[in-house]
Amino acid sequence: MTRGRGAQVWVGDARHAALLLGVVAALGIGCGGAPDRPHAARQPTPRSLVARPRGVPVASIDLGDDAAASLVEARWRWLDVTIEEVAGVELGPDARPTPSATARTHAIHPRPRDERWEEAPWQPFAPHELETRRGAGQLSMGWARLSLRIPERIGERSLEGTTLALSLTVDDYAEVWVDGRLRPRLGQAGRGVIGGWNAPSRVILTGDAQPGTSLEVAILAINGPLSRSPENFLFVREAVLDVYAPADEREGTTIARTEARAGLDEILAVDARLEIVATGFGHIASLAWSAEEQSLLVADAGRNELLRFAPDDGTIELVRAHAGDAQLDGHREGGGPSGLSFDDEGRLLVCEPGRGRVTRTERTLALTELVAPALGLLPDDAVRLASGATWIVARERDGVGLVELAAEGERVVRLAPSARVRSVSADATRVLATMDAPPRVMSFALEGPSPIELVREEASDVPLGELVIDARGHLFVAGARGVVVHDRDGARLGIVRTPGPVHALSLGEPGALYAGMGTELVRLEVVR
Repeated sequence: MTRGRGAQVWVGDARHAALLLGVVAALGIGCGGAPDRPHAARQPTPRSLVARPRGVPVASIDLGDDAAASLVEARWRWLDVTIEEVAGVELGPDARPTPSATARTHAIHPRPRDERWEEAPWQPFAPHELETRRGAGQLSMGWARLSLRIPERIGERSLEGTTLALSLTVDDYAEVWVDGRLRPRLGQAGRGVIGGWNAPSRVILTGDAQPGTSLEVAILAINGPLSRSPENFLFVREAVLDVYAPADEREGTTIARTEARAGLDEILAVDARLEIVATGFGHIASLAWSAEEQSLLVADAGRNELLRFAPDDGTIELVRAHAGDAQLDGHREGGGPSGLSFDDEGRLLVCEPGRGRVTRTERTLALTELVAPALGLLPDDAVRLASGATWIVARERDGVGLVELAAEGERVVRLAPSARVRSVSADATRVLATMDAPPRVMSFALEGPSPIELVREEASDVPLGELVIDARGHLFVAGARGVVVHDRDGARLGIVRTPGPVHALSLGEPGALYAGMGTELVRLEVVR
């Protein structure tokens, strides 16, 4: 940002934000409005995926301006990076790295959380010196370190509960650590990792700002392109702190609750809202929340893709193309990916019906086949138990049923070969499956004889898709008119009405239940 170009601090209010959003939506500008639903004969490209913004900032602070930066007690420091020779690794068991006694490689020093980090000779500089050229060109790097403190308010705007985002551009590449952490997600571009040459980046510092709290940001500036290192310098082109309104001030639709019975208020607040967070999918077949990455995995069967939605900044990334079948010669026999879940070690399971298999993504990013094509099944959903057994919903010539594979994958037990099974889930003591004809939820005890019918639904509430279980055993079942809620024993507590049929469900971050409605991803407020 060029210094002296207008105001360095902007503060708005909710009315201004709502007005601006309305104008943007009316004109069809940017990514704020929901696109038209795709025509069946002409699917939109993946670039049409639109994440709803968190609104416009209610305040923005130019951290390259001395007066503005002082509002958050911003303090900048610089340190040139050294590249040192260190011991390397060699290939170990399961393709994992093993320390080597002979291999040599290189590493940068210092790094956050390194013992030499605080002892390094940091050079303070004023905010207005942000664009000062540093480094010696070629293969060079340096740390721009930022410390700030959250004030009670900026102007009339209280900062409590707000979301703080750091928008910055570094010449040439940048990586950003927040409070000593860098946790990239597979396929991520920008937002903490390199996003492109001189590409702007936005990193969420906190989603629940608390006045008096200190934040520490370390920005690694890298000269590039690396394969053609220029005789160039390192500098930060701009750094702006954007403040977004708390969640309870953002746009949302009040949820219609029907047939509410005692106990539903423990799950769903009376004033709970439904928010459309992303649109433009082909067809959302399954959802799964990654606690490790704090993001939602989305199986888009309509586009044959596996995607990731990051709720902290609303971005959508492609994780894997051709995720359900090979799509040879344009022929798709089995359809796109479905049945996402995580095992007890946090490894992702994906059903790939077009390939007749269920895969697990290992920590090394290698794929392991839990269900192989040789079994002749078309798996639509799967859950991996702590015992190592895998329960899957599999299509066969004689119908759709539940299949249990032993931990070694050597035997197959058909538990309900003639039933039309929709999805499968599990908790510590049982496996639950949604079925139709008639629509019901069946409970299979992990230890015990025959299954029991836990839930029987009316025809209008046919379970269309997934079932999830919260920590207290409450059941959320995807239905034609919304999400049907039951207690642990199957007693119906009510229905959360949605604008369209729900096919996919997943619990997300605390207080969130995600639902896939065809081409739209929505978030419901729940109490957990």
